[in-house]
Amino acid sequence: MKRVLILAVTAFYLVSGAAAYCWENAFNEDPRIETVEGRVSNVDVQRSRITIKSVDTMTFLVPLNARVVQDIYDMKLSDVKAGDYVTIDYLDDPSGKHEAKTITVHYEKGEGV
Repeated sequence: MKRVLILAVTAFYLVSGAAAYCWENAFNEDPRIETVEGRVSNVDVQRSRITIKSVDTMTFLVPLNARVVQDIYDMKLSDVKAGDYVTIDYLDDPSGKHEAKTITVHYEKGEGV
């Protein structure tokens, strides 16, 4: 009886631990991702870069696999214009450069943010 109880408790902890791990990772793909929002001051399509003015002026590399969206619609970097209000999810690479993962364009400052 003791052995069955110990096995049942051990199985419960293993299953609940696995479920908690999956739940946490379902909402947080990469804990290193940071988010910033601000007004676009420059878009350089040739060099795949976007510069925004937030608290500071920040420039981001926009790789081909980065997602650019407005509302539910996918966009291209060339669709983003100076003056647009954006939210950028990004990672810092080892050299300290910002690499955009997702750029969300908002209709007006604060909408959907």
